[in-house]
Amino acid sequence: MNEFDIIEAYTEKYCDSLELAYGTDMMSEGGQQEMESMFSGMNIQNKLVLDFGCGLGGLAIFLAKNYGANVIQILIQKLLKMRQLEYLLSLIIR
Repeated sequence: MNEFDIIEAYTEKYCDSLELAYGTDMMSEGGQQEMESMFSGMNIQNKLVLDFGCGLGGLAIFLAKNYGANVIQILIQKLLKMRQLEYLLSLIIR
């Protein structure tokens, strides 16, 4: 197994199951509740946050929306990029 095998492991079905378990655009345990406990009390308003391996983008959206942070996401998996873009566009169109 190499790094490209791991990258391709993020299938549409796998991403759907992670979101079902942890919440929209979340790919890790704890979801939004865990992020709230991690960032409460931090002043990151108007600060630049780098999110490496950002998954479906849940952290970036959460930090921008709830803390006023400016987030740059670094991601190499094409399927995840497309899902992020679709979700962000849905937020704009609402």
